[in-house]
Amino acid sequence: MKIYLILHKSRFFYLLCLLIIYSIATALLAEKAYGNICLSVLYSLIALSCLYAVEDRAYLYVATATVAFISIVTHWVIYLLYSNNYFYIFSYISNIVFLSIITFFILYSITLHQKITLDSLFGAISGYFLVGFIWSSIYLLIASVDPTSFSQPLFTPFIHLSSMRASYFSFTTLTSLGYGDVLPLSNIAKTCAWLEAVTGQIYMAVWISQLVGLRIAQKRE
Repeated sequence: MKIYLILHKSRFFYLLCLLIIYSIATALLAEKAYGNICLSVLYSLIALSCLYAVEDRAYLYVATATVAFISIVTHWVIYLLYSNNYFYIFSYISNIVFLSIITFFILYSITLHQKITLDSLFGAISGYFLVGFIWSSIYLLIASVDPTSFSQPLFTPFIHLSSMRASYFSFTTLTSLGYGDVLPLSNIAKTCAWLEAVTGQIYMAVWISQLVGLRIAQKRE
């Protein structure tokens, strides 16, 4: 019961669950006819969950909600009505802006916690996922402008298939796993790849390890 109450009050637990579900569902449904509608609904739920996670920041909530609305509407317009390349570019830019704002305020709100709680850890892990998705949108933006930027095509007319391919490259780069089956070829793609790798190392070494260390110290006290 105590765990249920903690999770029920958590602002970041549901966001983290949706991010994990979307990542798995994309791999299973991205190439299926009925899958895209499910994935689009999940995408919308993630955006709304992001807003719920930062709703206490009233002074910027309206602006963040506006960007979220633009991102969601653009996504559905591409999926249901129109798939012009400029619309894809606009969609990726709006995603980058929205996710960057959300990630910043999630991490900032965690620093204001007087104690490191499970919610703090959920927020930090959610932030890590969001960083990976920000970079995947950056790679898709690059690929939509210059399709030869990567050794394998990341950008496709199918928005969730593109997301799956870009997320694969993004997270293997963020974690420094680097299988090498997808390679950045253009100068901007190469620069973004090593910047993401550095970001991933700093995030894990500085942010996550610090929160875990503080959590362990609190338990001992």
